Amino acid sequence: MPLNLWRFTLLVSTIFSFYPLVAQQPTVTSFSPASAKTYEQLTIKGTNFIDVTSVTIGRKRPIRFTVVDANTITAEVGAGASGSVNVNTPYGTGTLGGFTYIVTPPPVITSFSPLKAPVASTLHITGQHFDPVRENNKVFFGNVPAIITAATSTSLEVTVPAGALHKPISVTREWLTGYSAQPFTMTFEKNSGVLTPTSFDNPRIKTTPHGNYFAATADFDLDGRSDIVLSSSTSGLVDIFPNQTSGFDPVFGNPVSLNPGRGTDAVCAGDLDMDGKPDLVIIDDGDGYPHASVSIYHNNSTRNNISFDTVIYYASGTNEYSGPRSASIADLNADGRPELIVVNREGTISVFRSESTRGNIYFAAQAMIPGIGGAVDVEVGDLNNDGKPDIAVCSYPNAVISLLTNTSSGDNITFLPKVDYPAARGALGISLGYLDNDDKLDIAVAADESLKVMAYQNTSTGGVISMAAPQLLPVVNWPQDIAINDIDGDGRVDIVTIEGQSGNITVLKNKSETTLAFDSITYRTNVDASEALLLADLNHDGSTDIISVGGMSTAMGMLLNKVRAAQITSFSPLNAGPGTLVTIKGYHFTNATQVSFGGIAADSFAVVSDTEIVVTINKASSGQVTVF
Repeated sequence: MPLNLWRFTLLVSTIFSFYPLVAQQPTVTSFSPASAKTYEQLTIKGTNFIDVTSVTIGRKRPIRFTVVDANTITAEVGAGASGSVNVNTPYGTGTLGGFTYIVTPPPVITSFSPLKAPVASTLHITGQHFDPVRENNKVFFGNVPAIITAATSTSLEVTVPAGALHKPISVTREWLTGYSAQPFTMTFEKNSGVLTPTSFDNPRIKTTPHGNYFAATADFDLDGRSDIVLSSSTSGLVDIFPNQTSGFDPVFGNPVSLNPGRGTDAVCAGDLDMDGKPDLVIIDDGDGYPHASVSIYHNNSTRNNISFDTVIYYASGTNEYSGPRSASIADLNADGRPELIVVNREGTISVFRSESTRGNIYFAAQAMIPGIGGAVDVEVGDLNNDGKPDIAVCSYPNAVISLLTNTSSGDNITFLPKVDYPAARGALGISLGYLDNDDKLDIAVAADESLKVMAYQNTSTGGVISMAAPQLLPVVNWPQDIAINDIDGDGRVDIVTIEGQSGNITVLKNKSETTLAFDSITYRTNVDASEALLLADLNHDGSTDIISVGGMSTAMGMLLNKVRAAQITSFSPLNAGPGTLVTIKGYHFTNATQVSFGGIAADSFAVVSDTEIVVTINKASSGQVTVF
């Protein structure tokens, strides 16, 4: 009996010791085809495909894989690379080399013309790798979609959309995107170049559910109207307001609310999976790691119905006290997939390299760039005209801006060491644009603690980034945020900033030639304690409106652009009877169709010039003088 028991014990011991991991280690014996591009299917053959945890193709994960049986796996090739095919299980890894990834070249924009144009103009894009089938291309002006009217493999003809801002143009084809190095500038067809105290209508006030500190704008449902995103640090919620405007006054639908499950700070939007819809990035600087993170919402909207179907979290920053502060989206390595660039208060920049594919947003682990102390805002643009977008960061406590030259190639995203330029203490916002006429991106910075706005003229040559000493510009107190765009339609981009305490908007009208020069004019928004500034064409009339977003106050104030409308500066005499000649002075009278006095239209009038009208009084009443 003891002998039998011993034999039984030996048998059990043999079974457990002979069932080692080696026995179930997978092997890859073949795969076909031997070469493939993104979205093509790869069939992998081998043994022991049991409890498969992951598959990699040339070191990259596939879009998806299916274990057909213990000897077969099918995988859809993702943002790939050449190399080995690996099958991973708890029992080991099977590998077989020799896979060749076929690179699909992304669209390349070499130029577009004209560089400046009004809404509804025809614009020609020249480049490579466009689809000759018009419907297979997507074109965006920043985050605003455009209508394509004609296409070849090397050229596209598009219609300039309302709402286009001073941003690069992009072309998407086969779920890869190419970007222009230069930003487009929206102008006015007529009645441009003059800013007066009446250039904006009385502010419209929109009550919001929460106090808001950060904002963004994009056409999420592709209906041709710019929607507004507001982020509330106090509530932890993000609200997207669908733009439903059909007339002059803005109209918004009920907000679509998102709850990332943590605090919220800065927001930005961009098409991360190249499906032609801008996705939403929400920053949380967090009170406790891993809450210091980036939340990415995938856009699943249809026309007139804004929705998001998945949320993905990425940790950014290294501890609970030094999390992310701001983000920007740009294709740093020209592979057709835009990266996510995040500045962290701890003094680092996190760069998330994109491996996204159609409908699948995915980034590689963050690569950290150190030595950017106190960074609060980031912008990305080609500062040295070498075709690669560079990074510009402003620091609140350190009174500097830091510029990093992009030297990326392939999967290797790299930058030269930062170069610092002096700034005023309290720098909160940074923006890039063509402020003079040399086709180099200049820089504007808002510093609230120092009560200053600074403009840096780009003096780069030979691929080396350099900036002239900053020029201090006249603004009101406590500038909180800053943006660059052509406000008066004259072809020169202006600087717009917002005062934190009063919510007033200051427009620095650009009159630069070879040197930077600006005039200053301020507008009241009736939203106190403002934190954020937005530019958007809210009513689809081809001119840029200005939105002030309240911080402590639950409101946003909208200044509607009337620069193209007739503006009266004076009339004389102030009192008149029948037969009296009245002279009206102002701007944009060339296309006037009616003049009224006290609401009664004059029988006739004469347009002397774009700035003068004469009317002989016949029937009128006291009251407001109006030129239509």
